Amino acid sequence: MTAAPAEDPAASGWQALQKAWDAIASAGQGPATLFLDEAAVRQLLAGEAAPALQLPDTLGALAQAQRSLQVVLPHQGFAPFCNPGRLKALLEAALAPQIGGAALRVLVLAHAVSEQPAASAALPAALAALSEGLVHWMQGVRRRAPDYFSKHPLVLPFSGGQGPSLHLLEPAALLDCLRHATPALPPGCHLIHAPALGSGALLLRELALALDIPVAEASCAENTLSELLEDSLQQARQRWQLGQEALLDRQSFDSALACGPSASPWAAAWQSQLDALRRAQQDSAAPIARRWTALPGMRLEAIEGAPLRVWCLGEGPQTVLLLNAFGLSLDVWCELAMALSPHCRVLALEARDDAAVAAEALSSTYYDSEDSWPRFLQSVRQLLATQQTGPLHLLSWCGGAKFALDLARALPQEVASLCLVAPSYAGVDCGAGGDSSFETSLNTMCRLVQRTPAAADSMARSMLALLQRGDGAADDPQRLWSLPDAHTAHWLHEPYVSAERMRQYSRQLVHFRAHAMSLPPAVEPLAQPCLLLMGDSDTATCAERARAMGALTSQTLQLGLRAAGHYLIHQDAGLIAQLQRAFMREGLQLDVSDARLRRFTPAEEALVSGEL
Repeated sequence: MTAAPAEDPAASGWQALQKAWDAIASAGQGPATLFLDEAAVRQLLAGEAAPALQLPDTLGALAQAQRSLQVVLPHQGFAPFCNPGRLKALLEAALAPQIGGAALRVLVLAHAVSEQPAASAALPAALAALSEGLVHWMQGVRRRAPDYFSKHPLVLPFSGGQGPSLHLLEPAALLDCLRHATPALPPGCHLIHAPALGSGALLLRELALALDIPVAEASCAENTLSELLEDSLQQARQRWQLGQEALLDRQSFDSALACGPSASPWAAAWQSQLDALRRAQQDSAAPIARRWTALPGMRLEAIEGAPLRVWCLGEGPQTVLLLNAFGLSLDVWCELAMALSPHCRVLALEARDDAAVAAEALSSTYYDSEDSWPRFLQSVRQLLATQQTGPLHLLSWCGGAKFALDLARALPQEVASLCLVAPSYAGVDCGAGGDSSFETSLNTMCRLVQRTPAAADSMARSMLALLQRGDGAADDPQRLWSLPDAHTAHWLHEPYVSAERMRQYSRQLVHFRAHAMSLPPAVEPLAQPCLLLMGDSDTATCAERARAMGALTSQTLQLGLRAAGHYLIHQDAGLIAQLQRAFMREGLQLDVSDARLRRFTPAEEALVSGEL
């Protein structure tokens, strides 16, 4: 009997198992077996009617003929209850009228079922996801500080042991167990578990060596990276049901049966994964930052009757308008725009003429003059009037948040949602927080340049020195997550490479700080849903003030991203693209399931502690 599809990450293996058993049962083979999914188990334990417990006539007749019925269920619905005796009693009460005096065997699966059979060329999704998560953190360090591991070998977590083991039921072995081994068990409630595939620490060591990362002895002091790796292992075990020892008490079951070979059935696929990582590491060249103007499909179009033009990428039923940090190149958006463009239309306004674009002049779209905001608003109005864009979904970064909020207020019907990533409200007094040390230093230098233009050259050199001192975080395991990727650090240097650029950027910063924000109760909160996303290692802006500014919108979801700095729109572009698409589709009800994300509770939002 096949249950309705589940939406759990490990559901595909469970569903494949049931489908394979249906084929066995249809051929008249195997003992009478009922599969119950997590929802049915929860209904049973809650005393609710469970339709899945209504046996088909053929299954009931088979159970009576064989004088036994085995019920297979995943541990998820059962583990919080964890009373095998009562579970069996409830099942007997529900099934006895349908199976007569047939004996009942309850089989609880302690671990997830792989969707990949033994000797498959592909890794099971659970192991592939775990590997991807661990590699993400190690490569994230290397992107920020390419020579970090030559100074700081990787400290394996779980110092004092190998850490928790990993388990995954192989489908063919489980089917064989259900056909031949479990029918010999006496009536009762039994636990079916998979042999260990190995420890998380061993898996991590093999991945690190494949990436040419030296590994330190476990006795060394752990750091932020080792903590992240340990958390990633633990969260993957929980999410993919790779280990549930803490949830299930084996002593409370009538017996525990190991199902599957002691050696990993996917050893060849795992070795192929390691070999692929090793080849990629050996063949890898220095990463190259993408260029906005060179993205495939990128085009710059005029807007009829508007002072600005618009960059366009992709086509789709929804339109995302990007609002950038003033003075910085749109290059910072390349990865995120590429991730979004297959699904929606991505737009960004441009104030420079063709010659300035070709010369890569400093961006002048935001705050270059006192009329930058009216020109921007007029261009958006004309864009909406002349092109079939539909409602706009605003996606801002850093100082672009002020334009985004004002645009949502000016065009309440045309703006569908706002996503504010690492917003900066430098100069705004909202009663919480204040300027970060970086914002304070930048303001001091730029105001000096405005008063004394001849100081631009020395201030530009000072700003470059300030940024380079910040790059010293590469030697600090606790601070390196605040860094940009090494191959994109030049983006942040662009406003300071010449005295003329320093003067232009200083003018923009003064206009930005003078951009007043109307705050409640003087104005009504915005009606559009708003997603606020901040990195917990962002040292460029003030998280406390950014969260307090959430009062500008009546519907705000505030999220923190672990081990992310100010430059997350580039470094975590894939995750942000997924969030943006889900937010456009589901609004504030979007599923926040990525382990790196933290959703702030209403109480935390009210406290505005500033601690991510």
